Amino acid sequence: MSKVQRKVARRGRRQGLSTEAIIMILGGAIIVAVVLAVIFWPKPQVVVMGDPQGLAMCGNVPCPTKGDPKAPVVLVEISSFA
Repeated sequence: MSKVQRKVARRGRRQGLSTEAIIMILGGAIIVAVVLAVIFWPKPQVVVMGDPQGLAMCGNVPCPTKGDPKAPVVLVEISSFA
């Protein structure tokens, strides 16, 4: 009689990353990208045209200024030391 040889297929983990691991890595990368986009997204700039709220006044006197008064851009700094 001849001997019958059977091949036993090994079941188990295949080599490399599983589908679940790839999905988790991609999901984490998307979350990190969204968080970084929210943190570093350019904020809208506030432009005061013609100083409608009187921000260039320090009490009843004009605030000290520097530079050309007819410059195309004027920066107004407001701070509090309280």
